[in-house]
Amino acid sequence: MHILYISTYPPRQCGIATFTQNLIKSAELILDSNNFTVSIAALHNVNDEINYPQEVKYIINQFELEDYKATAAKINESDIDLVIVQHEYGIFGGNDGLYILSLLNRLKVPFVNVFHTILKEPSYSIKYITKEISRLAAGIVVMSNKGKKFLNEIYDVPSTKIKIIQHGVPDYILNDDIRVELKKKHNLCDKKVMLTFGLISRNKGIETAIEALPKVVAQHPDLLYIILGATHPSIIKVSGEEYRNYLIKKVNDLGMQDNVRFINSYLEESELFEYLAATDLYVTPYLNEAQITSGTLSYAVGAGAAVLSTPYWHAQELLANGRGKLFDFKGTAQLSNQLLQLLNNPTEMEEMRQAAFEFGQANKWSLMQNKYFEYAEVLIDEPSPVQLNIANPIMKLADLRKFNLNHLYRLTDSTGVLQHARYGLIDYKEGYTLDDNARALIVALKEYKKNKSEKNLNLVRTYLSFIHYMQNVDGSFRNFLSYSREYLDNTGTQDALGRTIWALGYTVQEAPDEQIRAFSREMFLTSIKQMSSLTSIRSWANSILGITRFLQEYPTDEVSMAELIKLTDKLMLAYASTSTHRQGWVWFEASLTYDNGLLPLALAYAYDIIPSPEIKEACLKTCEFITNICFKHEHLSLIGNEKWYDINHSYSEFGQQPVDAMNMVLMYRKMYKMTGDSTYLVRMCSSYKWFIGKNTLSMSLYDPANGTCFDGLESYGINSNQGAESTLAYLISHQVIEEELTQLEQLELINAEQKQHTKSIAIFNKTLNELAINGKINKVSKIKTVKI
Repeated sequence: MHILYISTYPPRQCGIATFTQNLIKSAELILDSNNFTVSIAALHNVNDEINYPQEVKYIINQFELEDYKATAAKINESDIDLVIVQHEYGIFGGNDGLYILSLLNRLKVPFVNVFHTILKEPSYSIKYITKEISRLAAGIVVMSNKGKKFLNEIYDVPSTKIKIIQHGVPDYILNDDIRVELKKKHNLCDKKVMLTFGLISRNKGIETAIEALPKVVAQHPDLLYIILGATHPSIIKVSGEEYRNYLIKKVNDLGMQDNVRFINSYLEESELFEYLAATDLYVTPYLNEAQITSGTLSYAVGAGAAVLSTPYWHAQELLANGRGKLFDFKGTAQLSNQLLQLLNNPTEMEEMRQAAFEFGQANKWSLMQNKYFEYAEVLIDEPSPVQLNIANPIMKLADLRKFNLNHLYRLTDSTGVLQHARYGLIDYKEGYTLDDNARALIVALKEYKKNKSEKNLNLVRTYLSFIHYMQNVDGSFRNFLSYSREYLDNTGTQDALGRTIWALGYTVQEAPDEQIRAFSREMFLTSIKQMSSLTSIRSWANSILGITRFLQEYPTDEVSMAELIKLTDKLMLAYASTSTHRQGWVWFEASLTYDNGLLPLALAYAYDIIPSPEIKEACLKTCEFITNICFKHEHLSLIGNEKWYDINHSYSEFGQQPVDAMNMVLMYRKMYKMTGDSTYLVRMCSSYKWFIGKNTLSMSLYDPANGTCFDGLESYGINSNQGAESTLAYLISHQVIEEELTQLEQLELINAEQKQHTKSIAIFNKTLNELAINGKINKVSKIKTVKI
């Protein structure tokens, strides 16, 4: 079996790196005899100059997204049987380490994820990442019961998928003679040694231990507190040695210079072992409970130190059953008393040390690595979710996320839907836009049609009234309105007008009552006068969507028909002109920008009313063109708004917008309706999945708990704002795909019933034949029975 670890790795200074190296070193003696091969994919910071050892086969530049994707491809092509991921949010690139999802979502071999941190109150991003890793993993490893409980209750991970494997400790060989010898080596013979080790940062709370010293030193002047460890590299970059200098000043102010020793270095394992062996007391005075695993605490327990700790989660478990003592966060006086109790009672301290040492002997690195190998053998044949997804490209209704209008309800007041939300909170400063209320009108109509809710009918009325309020006498529209209901422009953009024509045409066709139909028809016919002045290609396309809907309700309206022909001709002329002059560029413009799916979609709707072969051909060719660009990968990758795409340049991968994904969903659904080709159905599902994690970052933009959609995909992660446009784009996409999947599943059910009926008739006729052959019935009665 070939196992690959994905982790930081020495000589990089990182606790996860040391953890992984210790597992591998402990396994060296059993690898050959058990036919195991182990290698490393090391997370690397390009600012570090590191020469890795030979077991490192792959290097992943921590902040380069493409490295994660490339590594997944290399793993899939290799002889690796199983991957073990050492997971800590900070060692991977992207917000909250989300880049690791791009690797795991492409992995075709099973993997085990080892969670070193599990948060009790996660952000949306951390909760999603944790749940997605757990979903994809063949197995999960945690190092405490608390970790298992959190994963199960907070992140919905089945308990059966979680295995507890304790943090390993070195195989200490310790006795009194060795301890004495090591104390002598480090000039500690006449000292009672108290130790804290690890990378130094403010959350370690070392000042609590320093402040506890004066009371103890008054009775035990031979106590020496060693603070062993370099300042965390990320802290050095931001604030240098500010925290260490603060601690040194506190030591001086308390007059404890002779009782505190700082060793500012990152020690090798052998040196660390010497200090642990010479330690009498060990302290972890961390400042809060949110630490599910502590390697330093595990090492101290394994070395048989008398451990005192604040009650963070791992300490509560590890120090149970007499293996240590707990004191309150920032509990200086309590720590002083506990230290005095142990120093004044050597027998009690020795019993505590012995209980800790015995626990450590049961959790040696070699024993823990054996548990990983045993777990790997169980999971080696687990199917990869990646392979399962490939086998089922068309979604089922059950695959859709929970539909939630709560955010839309929050954004809507008596005027209309507000434009922006900072994070998930309404930003009243930005007011309202015509665009968003037009889209919201479509959402409300679809939802009312589905459930006939009075609440949603009121939304229809609100949005329609807003559109009326924004309409000028000449049929044009303003676009922006302040929260105090003051117009912010005289005439809005052509795109906004086109989107409003789409919404009004849709309302005319789908109106729940005649009042709403008459009101929307009146506004539509007033605005149709503006069609001849439109020069924006997307305003043409949006208007076509509205006019075709209107004509399906009023097919004899000559003015609307004339405008449809003009706009379709303009769109076709743009297509013919650009495609003729640009070899291989089968599109309407010289570049691909925003709302690209809208343009083939408009031609498909025009074809419903004007069934020209040329329109259909242009529609299909441009759809194929945009597909080839946006589906170069196994998922939808939209044109980012950081840099548009033209024939001479690659497009920006970031700044991808939800509204663009919505138009792709609409386009592929219409292509499927027009052709019956199920390939478009697969693309429709893939475009919807962009919202729920099948995208460049493997990150879901839709939060079903709150009914919000984040504002886009950026290089660092998702845009944390959750405005109306993005949320409405998701809601429309969800509604459209739900409609289509419902029809498909109903059709499947009808087909299944027909097959069962045909099968039953065949069995019945076979029985009649057998009876006729045996003379039980005559031929005439058989025929009459079949006819009946």
